[in-house]
Amino acid sequence: MSIVWNQKVEVKIHNRNVKKYKDLGFKCDIGDKLIVHPTQLLKVSKGAGVSISCLCDNCDTKFPKDFYSANTKRNQFCCLDCNNRYQANKLKGKTITEKVQTACGYCEKNIFLYPREINKSTGVNFCSTDCMNNSRRGKRVKVYRVMKCVLNCEYCEEQVKLDRHVYKNVMESSFSKISCKDCSSKKIEEIHRIEVADFLAEVDDIKTFYIEVLSGKKEFPVGFFRHATNKVRKPILDTFFKQAIKNKDIESFNTIPRDLNKSAIVKYKLYSLYLEYNSLYDLINICYPSKFMPWDMPSGVKDYWFEKDNRIDAIKWFYNKLLEDNVIEKESDVLHVQNLRKYLKKYKLEGLSSKYYNASTYKWWNEIFPNHFFEWEFDLTSRNYWLEKDNREKALKQLIEEKLKIDIADIPNKISYGFLKDNFQKFIGVCDTHYSSNLFEWINETYPNTFKRKDFYNTITSDGYRMDSMDEVKIHEILVKSDCKIAYFENKQLIKEKFVNEAYNEYYVPDWIINDNIIFEYFGWYNKKQYGKYKTTTKYMDKADRKMKYFHSLKDYRFMPLFPADLKNIDLLISKLNFLNINVDGNTINRVII
Repeated sequence: MSIVWNQKVEVKIHNRNVKKYKDLGFKCDIGDKLIVHPTQLLKVSKGAGVSISCLCDNCDTKFPKDFYSANTKRNQFCCLDCNNRYQANKLKGKTITEKVQTACGYCEKNIFLYPREINKSTGVNFCSTDCMNNSRRGKRVKVYRVMKCVLNCEYCEEQVKLDRHVYKNVMESSFSKISCKDCSSKKIEEIHRIEVADFLAEVDDIKTFYIEVLSGKKEFPVGFFRHATNKVRKPILDTFFKQAIKNKDIESFNTIPRDLNKSAIVKYKLYSLYLEYNSLYDLINICYPSKFMPWDMPSGVKDYWFEKDNRIDAIKWFYNKLLEDNVIEKESDVLHVQNLRKYLKKYKLEGLSSKYYNASTYKWWNEIFPNHFFEWEFDLTSRNYWLEKDNREKALKQLIEEKLKIDIADIPNKISYGFLKDNFQKFIGVCDTHYSSNLFEWINETYPNTFKRKDFYNTITSDGYRMDSMDEVKIHEILVKSDCKIAYFENKQLIKEKFVNEAYNEYYVPDWIINDNIIFEYFGWYNKKQYGKYKTTTKYMDKADRKMKYFHSLKDYRFMPLFPADLKNIDLLISKLNFLNINVDGNTINRVII
């Protein structure tokens, strides 16, 4: 034996062995661990689950093994190679016995046996138990040569091969024609169809007949449900559901999908109808079309979700339910649905979302609104979405190139930390978390070696103010050249309560106030051609219109809005400044803008 008996093992005390160890003299309680000798362990249990040291029978290496396994096996090996070497050494010098050919004593079939298996007393061996039993009973071997005879099918002329005895019976009968398997089935089905048609012509009320079937007085003809139409099946199923509800086999009409099962189908003698569909939902849908959905069934409908069209129909149905419940009002509201999982669970579509869409809100809605939204636009993105570098790069590219339609060369002039903070708070959170609030690092990661760091830090004016864009820098420099009194509100919080639009509960902070009575505001994203195309720019222009209307209504101030087109048309810009009695040389403006 290869177990190292001169050792102690650790055992855990539980409710099944605590009494036995106490009888051996140990002081222990449930949950304690004891150090015992292997012989003591054998007095309590077989040792399953207890590790013990063993010696390999081939290389004498000490290795751990389960005590029960080690105690029940003759040899122990530390690895498969040791086992193979041991068996090979064991067979050295021994002659391998080969099988000997002999014949079965009953059917004379050739068989191969080891010499030790041959019956030396009688010299008779058998290939099977049947041959041995037949030999003892004195039966003689009958060898038949099965002959195949050929006849033509009565309907399709296909050749049918028959055994000799079948052929003989056919030829001795009054007819010598026979049908193939397919034609026989068709003939039988035709007979059943005619019988069902005659039966329906005689029955006045199929519901009354079904009730008599339930009482055992009558039976449906063979093949009835296979050849009956849904028009005939529907009243039978309607009677079935009403009887089941009446007898409390189904709790109520609304619980039909939950309570319907095969046992009820068999009890009410409709199993043959069930076999035509092999689906409980189809039976419900015949009787009550569109009253219940496939996902109302507790176990669903087999292979229903494999079809993409079925999944799309389910999501569209779910979308319409959210509209009916006033959870959303329009398509874009799906971006902001809170606790979507609660509604999926309510309408029994949580399993579909988890299995086929990995519980991703974006993948779910993208099925019915393909390419309408970006994944980062949803309030709830997939778990760990922003941790992936590729996702961050993809999101920033989609924002700049597809949503805002900004040329790559114009990114430093259009994209800034302040702009993202005012319009895309989610991107600010990503920038703060993953790039330590350094927007350039994010842009440089997305567009490597395209920009220099100074390209994003040249929005500081000659008098030390930080602007939101290069266009604002140019306007500020022009106003500085005019020698006017300029107030630029870099800290927006200081005067946010000075200009309040109570009608919309909004406060406005002008970009500049000139000479204490002229408000200058630059609307860098104002473009009526883009109105309605994108939610962000549309929202921006709506607020800009309210802001302009409010500033025009102020009696103590004159208001002048500026747009990107003004910076491209120097004459237009000069005329606006002259209208406000702000005199700036055209050459100066030209130098600043260029």
